[in-house]
Amino acid sequence: MDHLSTAGRTTFLMAALLLAGCGGTAAPSPAAPASSAPAKPTSAAPTTAAASAASAKPAASGEAKPAAAASAKPAASARATSWEQLLAAGRKDGTVVVGGPPFASLREAYNTQFKKDTGIDLQYVALPTSELSTRAEREAEAGKSTMDVLQSGGSEIYTMLPKNLLEPLAPNLLMPEVIDAKQWKGDQGVKWMDQQKQYVAVGSSWVMTDLFINTQTVPPGSIGSWKDLLDPKWKGKIISQDARAGGPGQAVARYVLAKFGDKFVVDLYKGQEVVLVADQRQVAEGVARGTYPIGLAPVQADVEQFRKASLPIAREFPKDGPGSLVGGFSGVKIPKAIAHPDAAAVFINWYLSKNGQTAYSQALLEPSLRKDVSTEGMPPYVIPNPNVQYDIDQYSYDFYINSAPKMGAQLRELLGR
Repeated sequence: MDHLSTAGRTTFLMAALLLAGCGGTAAPSPAAPASSAPAKPTSAAPTTAAASAASAKPAASGEAKPAAAASAKPAASARATSWEQLLAAGRKDGTVVVGGPPFASLREAYNTQFKKDTGIDLQYVALPTSELSTRAEREAEAGKSTMDVLQSGGSEIYTMLPKNLLEPLAPNLLMPEVIDAKQWKGDQGVKWMDQQKQYVAVGSSWVMTDLFINTQTVPPGSIGSWKDLLDPKWKGKIISQDARAGGPGQAVARYVLAKFGDKFVVDLYKGQEVVLVADQRQVAEGVARGTYPIGLAPVQADVEQFRKASLPIAREFPKDGPGSLVGGFSGVKIPKAIAHPDAAAVFINWYLSKNGQTAYSQALLEPSLRKDVSTEGMPPYVIPNPNVQYDIDQYSYDFYINSAPKMGAQLRELLGR
């Protein structure tokens, strides 16, 4: 995240992470990020890929089985067979409720651009990742989801999906620019986190913001190894978003656990008395203002606010750990039993379009997987380097199913609940 263009300036003005339930202090809301021309509805019949996805049967590997939980209305795909039909149906719904991370910049971008492009109102519910997922699961089990779309990581593929609490997205991907595989990096089409390639779509991929320093306290380049963090002089002087919960803090902890083992994790987090906080913005602010010399897992949308203000916060890349790839908050999914299924399906299509990805990417400074969304203004430290072999793709199906749940449980055991 080393960059500052229009997106950086917009992000600097973004409100602090405090909408309902995030626990911080509110800041002024920024203007919506610039976006390309509004997406125009284009008639398109479902592609073969979409049609096959609609009829695909769940695999027997802890994945969801055919729909069981009752929705408030039939799935959108049961009624719409083209983008124009879906958009018209979504407009009849009138509103979509999106639950996502507590960033005012993202809320403002969505409220402005989505309404402009589709004519549908959007209500944004801001919650920390773990709280969002817990609430969504509880509501879907009760048969009444108050959020039509969930936007966060991918933990739902091992929490909600095995319980059949997610609706398939793939049958409702009808916008031509979304279902055109060549619009996506690698020419592979939309990236999915679930094995069936139906339930959790991801819009971005970037290098996890693992380690930041206050350059007035820590000379840049002086942390050549992750093990340098075990120096007694850093005891009590490292801050991190809580590694026991979901979100950026655990993503970093999973990475160092995979790289260096459980003893290192204990020596670092407990031995060095790392300060764990729930509000991820506190990490960036603590380092930028010099309260803590070192921070683990601040996110670029926060970091760049302080960099824009010329505060001394910078990314460090230890030689023994170049980092992992993540999708940040870009995973979208639809829970069962929602009130606005057509508007939700419209939002998913729009989010995966150039306009939607531009709005998201500029608001959170996460590089998009779409080819036509620019990385101009992105901090260099989040843009994957094609010459670097990253250790882990934390947003791969295999990692999320076979590693992430076990590592999360292991971290809670090692660090205490």
